[in-house]
Amino acid sequence: MTLPVAAFLNKDYQLLFDSEQRFKSFAAAVSHIAKDLQINTAHGHATFHDDLLVWFRNLFFLTDERFQEAFSEFNEDTTLRARMWRIYNLCWALNQGLNVAGDVVDIGCYDGKTTKVFCNYNNSEVLGRNLYVFDFFDHAPEESRKASHGPDLATVVEKRLKAYRPVVVAGDVTQTIPAALPDRICFAHIDLNYAEAEAHVFPEVYARMERGAVAVFDDFGFRRYRQSAEAHREFLSDKPEKILELPTGQGLFLKV
Repeated sequence: MTLPVAAFLNKDYQLLFDSEQRFKSFAAAVSHIAKDLQINTAHGHATFHDDLLVWFRNLFFLTDERFQEAFSEFNEDTTLRARMWRIYNLCWALNQGLNVAGDVVDIGCYDGKTTKVFCNYNNSEVLGRNLYVFDFFDHAPEESRKASHGPDLATVVEKRLKAYRPVVVAGDVTQTIPAALPDRICFAHIDLNYAEAEAHVFPEVYARMERGAVAVFDDFGFRRYRQSAEAHREFLSDKPEKILELPTGQGLFLKV
């Protein structure tokens, strides 16, 4: 069984404390609690990963054999293992979205690893749809730039997802969207780490989502990306749907 890896991922945590010493004391206390709870053990009740510490839970995502198989090629990737519950939610959300017509889009796919997992989980159903993946790939803005961004990333992603015949769209999403979006969408994952871009993208995605389609916002619940969340809430203020903030930091949206 592949298990989550405990990690403090957010570099801004220290801003919550008035001294480095108080932050270190806090981190030590959390580590002590995590040890007492015997976190991230097979068939356990507690997990600590991805800025989330919970206990007395069923944690069905760890015993889902289909998810374990879908995730298996990235078992050695500690960054992905530190986000397992978040990735499982995407597997579930895509599975629900595939009940309606439309194509699959991942906007801000980065290196395509997470995309690969949620496609693997829904393998045969995804093969019957078109998969669109968007990212800056090379010239990402400083706010969202990561280690693998560069001139070869789009090619890496295309090879990684080749079984699903992806349409790989490179460049600034405020320029490539809406032109490169499919006409109908059953599932969308939006993860841009950049409020202006997300505010541009979601209305275009919303207009193309079928009734019953699902969208997941990776950043919605994270404090450092509050501007993105507020932009989406404002867009939906006169619409019947609302985004549900999940403990994983994601936002879950269902088109009605």
